Amino acid sequence: MKITVLLLLLFLLSNQQLFSQEDSHIQWTFEPRTDGSVHIEAVVTLMESTDSYTFLEFSDEIRIKNVKAYEYESGDLIEHKFPWERGKQAIMLIFNQSTPEPFTFGIEFDLADFMEEKKEKVFIFEWQYRSEEEKFHTAEIFLQKGAELLDFKYLEPVRMEEGEQVIIYYGGTSKGKNVFSFLLAFSSSGKDSMELGKHHEEKKDYILASFYYKKALSIYSRYNYFAETNPEILEELYERNLSVQKINADNTFEEATETFEQEEYEKAKRQFEKAEILYKALKDTEGESQCQEMITQCEKILSGVQKIYADNTFEEGIEVFEQEEYEKAKRYFRKAESLYRELEDTEGESQCQEMITQCEKLLLAKKAETLLEQGKTQYKTFKYPSATKSFFQAKDIFEELGNTEKISECEEWLDKIEAVYQTMLVCIGGTVVLSLVLWRRFAENEEESN
Repeated sequence: MKITVLLLLLFLLSNQQLFSQEDSHIQWTFEPRTDGSVHIEAVVTLMESTDSYTFLEFSDEIRIKNVKAYEYESGDLIEHKFPWERGKQAIMLIFNQSTPEPFTFGIEFDLADFMEEKKEKVFIFEWQYRSEEEKFHTAEIFLQKGAELLDFKYLEPVRMEEGEQVIIYYGGTSKGKNVFSFLLAFSSSGKDSMELGKHHEEKKDYILASFYYKKALSIYSRYNYFAETNPEILEELYERNLSVQKINADNTFEEATETFEQEEYEKAKRQFEKAEILYKALKDTEGESQCQEMITQCEKILSGVQKIYADNTFEEGIEVFEQEEYEKAKRYFRKAESLYRELEDTEGESQCQEMITQCEKLLLAKKAETLLEQGKTQYKTFKYPSATKSFFQAKDIFEELGNTEKISECEEWLDKIEAVYQTMLVCIGGTVVLSLVLWRRFAENEEESN
């Protein structure tokens, strides 16, 4: 308490030395808000008489709202307007008469969307004031309750108060190229994330606890001022995060062990792999090694189970094959082949491939037999063009299979159809000749009667 009072006295004394009766000065009060706006109040002392005064210039992209200007002592309102020129706007005060020397007025207003919002709701408040004549400045910046100062640039604060609400104090001058400027980075996200981490840790939700501790660490470690002045907070976050990650890894290992004991080896393997990743992140070589041992055990057991499954599938394929259900047998052999391939069992894979080939040949032979029988039926019902097509298709398949006996049978049936066509041609030719002979005799008889 004594230190705070002493600092306040030193700050007030420094202001008294900084401002004399002949100095023009501005006392600023800033309240940056987490919606991106800033509420500003200023007490301005003018040393020279004037009818109007341009207080501030801004880019015309900035929205100025709720402006109120007044005489400091009487509280009487002062007229104001917003002149615009070349992309700039200003706050200009219009006085009813020339101001006395000195003259003090107050002004307050809001700047909407003035601050830049960075990742994880970190706000950047930057202020710059230029003046042709020398002006002296003091500034008080009241951060919103719960917000923390993360970093600053350009001008070092005269002092700071950190409690329920952080207050930053500045002092400086402006003239020509010498600009009164400062930049503050602040946020409540770090504090909020740390509290959420603690909350989830108490609830034994260690994954979410770690997430929020990491988030708080990410925010704090990016900004030099906070990281340098609060190393104990970063250390606490680091230790808490390590602790919950270790608990999470141990819990995952225990769950995997329970699953393993229930003989759910595929699921247990996945859980041990997850625990291994968690231990690796913690650089816990002992935990990582234990996981690797259990993963190897799971793989051995799964390999044995899969070999039995592959053999059973192959045997089912043989049974169906013997029942001459070759399409269904082929599906069993393909499934068994895939299982043997995963096991790197080349012998089992080769056996499956041989049986698949046999199935395909027998399926082709069956198709060819069907086509051959179909051709015979078509032949018997005098559908010779369709029968020809069926016999040719059957013959092509038998040639692919190398079945010479069946090839010969197809050719015999094709020869029969050819013979039918020849007979039909002879018949058609004989009919034409007989018709011609009869016509000629008819013509001769007609001539004799005439």
